[in-house]
Amino acid sequence: MVSLSRIINWVALILGCIVFLILQGEVDLTQRIAGGTVLLALASLLIFTGREKMIIPIIDDPQPFEPSPEPESEQLEDESVELSYTEESEMRRTRGRPSPSPTMPLPPLPVVMPPPTLPVMVPPATASQFSQDNSPIDPPHMLPEGTNVAMKYVAKGDAVSDEEEEIEGFIAERREKREKMLSDIERRRRMKLAERKASMARKWSEAEDGEDLATLLRDGEHDIKVFEEPENPDTGKPLGITYFRIDSNRVLMIRTPLEIPQKGIQPKVDDT
Repeated sequence: MVSLSRIINWVALILGCIVFLILQGEVDLTQRIAGGTVLLALASLLIFTGREKMIIPIIDDPQPFEPSPEPESEQLEDESVELSYTEESEMRRTRGRPSPSPTMPLPPLPVVMPPPTLPVMVPPATASQFSQDNSPIDPPHMLPEGTNVAMKYVAKGDAVSDEEEEIEGFIAERREKREKMLSDIERRRRMKLAERKASMARKWSEAEDGEDLATLLRDGEHDIKVFEEPENPDTGKPLGITYFRIDSNRVLMIRTPLEIPQKGIQPKVDDT
């Protein structure tokens, strides 16, 4: 049965539609939108609300469980009678016939010879297949000639050791690069230091070689006082003379014997 609220909704929707159509020419656009919204709301209430139908499940009457009928004893008796009858008929047939002759044993099957490339497999005795404790022993496997048996190879791999080797290799590579960089830096530093020392020695030599004191003293036209050292040199040996300017009026002349000391040869002493 329809509820009272749905009846009221239906009446309101129908009357609202009639009034909305009648007042179309007398109201403005805003009032039309408001009226249409109200009518849509009433229609949505009617569509999406309502009583759901209740479905009553139908429960079937449970049937009583009937046990399966047991096999009748009469059928078993008939089968036993038939079996006894067939046995008696077979016995009657065999009584009138002579006894059959003993069957001859069949000849043994020929032994198939293996190909020449394969070795002959000799089956071992059945008694040898069992050990003293009656446990079966597998017969030995014979391999053909020229065959190679594959051996098991287990490749041992450890993730930790592999990672350590990679780290050690990386460290060794970085160490080599560092040593090479340090050697290059040291070589450049030594080259710059050698150039600096050479330039300083060049400046000193230019400053010393700028004045020829030997020529100046040899002319005799000078007011320079010369101090000789030593005062009484050994004239039996060649002498080397070196001039040092003390100031603008004094010069020191040093005479040094030019002799090279010879290495003394020690006589060998014979241990007798």
